[in-house]
Amino acid sequence: MGPIRNVYEIDPDMCEIVREFTTELPARIAKLEAHLAAGELRELQTLAHQLKGAGGGYGFPQITELAASLEQALKSG
Repeated sequence: MGPIRNVYEIDPDMCEIVREFTTELPARIAKLEAHLAAGELRELQTLAHQLKGAGGGYGFPQITELAASLEQALKSG
């Protein structure tokens, strides 16, 4: 997978919204890692599902793809 690109990067109206999402992304990842480390797979699946939707909504299809893969892996056991 190549660099993560934002489909809204040329849309000035989306700039602030995308900036907020990317600013909050490290905290989301930390929560995912914490739930994984604690073995809290149901919570991890919920966060992966939320990130899947948010990634697409904020113009990051690669994040959506990765979060969807994580969610599916957790559903599959």
